[in-house]
Amino acid sequence: MSLRDTTTGEASRTLTADGAVVVIGDARDAHSVLESWSRVRGVAGQPFLTATITSPPYHDMVDYGSDGQIGRGESYEAYLQSMKTVFEATARWSLPQGVLWLIADSFVEATDEASMPSRLVPLPFELARLAEDCGWQLREVVIWRKDRSLPWTHRGRMRNAFEHILLFVKSDAYKYNVDRLRELEERKGWWVRYPERYHPLGIAPDNVWESSLPLQGTWASRHISHACPLPTDLVERMLLLTTDRGDCVFDPFAGVGTVPAVAGAMARRGYGIELNEEYAQMLAEETVPRAIRDLNIRTVEGNGASQTLLKLRVLKYPRELWRQLLRNDPEVPRPAFVWVDAAIPDDIELEATKPFASVSVTLVMPPGTAPEELGRLAQKLDLVASRAPLSKYRLDVRAQPETSELFTLASETGLWVYRSGETWRSSGTIAPTDLAALGRDCAEDATPPIVSPLQVGVANEEP
Repeated sequence: MSLRDTTTGEASRTLTADGAVVVIGDARDAHSVLESWSRVRGVAGQPFLTATITSPPYHDMVDYGSDGQIGRGESYEAYLQSMKTVFEATARWSLPQGVLWLIADSFVEATDEASMPSRLVPLPFELARLAEDCGWQLREVVIWRKDRSLPWTHRGRMRNAFEHILLFVKSDAYKYNVDRLRELEERKGWWVRYPERYHPLGIAPDNVWESSLPLQGTWASRHISHACPLPTDLVERMLLLTTDRGDCVFDPFAGVGTVPAVAGAMARRGYGIELNEEYAQMLAEETVPRAIRDLNIRTVEGNGASQTLLKLRVLKYPRELWRQLLRNDPEVPRPAFVWVDAAIPDDIELEATKPFASVSVTLVMPPGTAPEELGRLAQKLDLVASRAPLSKYRLDVRAQPETSELFTLASETGLWVYRSGETWRSSGTIAPTDLAALGRDCAEDATPPIVSPLQVGVANEEP
C-alpha cells in the first residue's frame, strides 16, 4: 500500500483505509499531528476528538522494533515526561464530552542491590496521576481479564491474567451510553416477580471485562508478531459506551491500527500514530478486514428476552395499579376484569427519558356502574399512576374505567387470562363471548383477572 497524502496526493507518511487514518510518526508529536487533522476536519485549532483509546508502552518492558520509541532505553523519569506530552496533547484536542481510555499494566523493576527484592511498579496509577495533571479526571477503573497470557515461571510472581483499563473524562458532560452494553442473563426467576426493576435490555455492565487476546497467529501472514495486540471486541465496547456515529477516535500508539480500524468499521472516524511503519502497513491488508469481519460476527441475535421482560413489566402494571387503588381507598369498586394491551417495539428505546412502550389499561366495571362512580375512579387512577411505584415503570399508560356494556375489545383473537395476580403465568385463553362471566368466576381472587393479547414466554416457569 503506497503512502499518499489524502488531501494533496503527494508522497506522505499517512495510511488510510475505510474510515481509518494512521500517520507514521512519534506519539510525542501528537499535538502537531492533531492540529493538522483539525484543519482537515474543518475545525482548525478547535478540539474535535470524542475518545482516545490507547495502550502505551510499559516503560522499557517491550521492544516494539523501532528506534526512538517511548520507554525503550529511557529512564523512568524520561518515560513519564514523554507520556505527559501525549496526555497534554489528547486533553488539548478532546471535546468537553471527550474521554481517554488508558490500558496499562504494572511491571517489575529490578533493583541494583542483590539483597533487595525487585519492586512491582503500579504503572496504571502512576500514569493516572500524570494524566490528571494534564487535565484529565479519572472516572472509572475496569479490570480486563485477558484469558490468554504469556507463560510465567518467575519465582514470586503469579501468571498475569489481567490489565487495568482506566477511563478519564474532561468534564461531567462526557458521553456514556450504558444501555448499549446491557446484558440479559438467565434470571427469569427474578424477572417474573420484579420485571419493573430490570431494564428490558438487561443489567448494566460491571467493571470486570473478559476479552481474549488475539492469537499471535492472526498476524502471522505478515510474519510480524505484535507484542500487545488489542482485541477488536474490547475496543468495540469502549466505542459503544462513549462515542456515537461520526465521532472522531484517536490512538497515539496505534500499533497495527486496531483502534482506528474498529472505529472506521463502526462508522466513526479513526485516527492513529504509529512509529513502526511495518506495523502500520498492516492497517488495510490485515487490521481493517479483521475488524469488519469480527463486527459482522458479533451481530445482535435478536431481543426476544428483552421483549419478554418488557411484556412482564406491562402485565404487572395493572396488578400494581389495583393494589395502589386499594391502598388509596379500600372501598374502591372492583372491576369485572382489567384489559391491558401495549405496542411492544421491535427495538427497545435507548433514550433514558423516553418510555419503553405505550400501554392501554381499561378497568372494565360491572353493568350499571353509575357515570359519577366512573368519574371518581378515573380521578383515583390518575392519582395513583402519578406516584411511585407506578411512575417508575417507564411506560406511557392510558388508564381508564369503562362499563362492560360500552367496552369494546381492541383484539378478539389470542386473548390470555392472568388470574390471582400471577402476571407471569397465563391460566389459559378466553373467547370474547366468555368475558361477561369472567368477573363472577374470579370473584374470590385477590386481584381482578387481567385479560390481554400479550403472552409472556415464561408461562410454565415457577417464580
